[in-house]
Amino acid sequence: MGSLADTLLLHKCERVLEREGYLMSERSSVQNPIVKVAQQIGWQYINPPEALSQRGDETGLYFSGHPDIQAPEAQPGVVDSSRASEILRKLNLLRPSIEGNRDALSWIRGEQSIFVPEENRERNVQLNRLRSS
Repeated sequence: MGSLADTLLLHKCERVLEREGYLMSERSSVQNPIVKVAQQIGWQYINPPEALSQRGDETGLYFSGHPDIQAPEAQPGVVDSSRASEILRKLNLLRPSIEGNRDALSWIRGEQSIFVPEENRERNVQLNRLRSS
């Protein structure tokens, strides 16, 4: 059995070989191309340590204080800070399954609603309309 230093060196060599295209992995064959396409259409890459920091910990699903949720002016009279918190709470309750993915998509499409007491009715919320840019 090799030492810890040998193991770390092996992992470092594997990462270099993978980065240079000599090793195939899920990261090099699937994830990196998806990230590249996402960046080409305007998404911003956030490295894993920064993402972990913004999520709060390993269990967090969403970035806290992210402009996509923290922009109530995007839907005045519908989304305020307390309703944005309620939306995040509901999103965090989604199951990690195909049904949860379907429900998340319905939020993105604007098919989910929140209660607006000032109007005494439910109003649909479209997540991409909450984006601040």
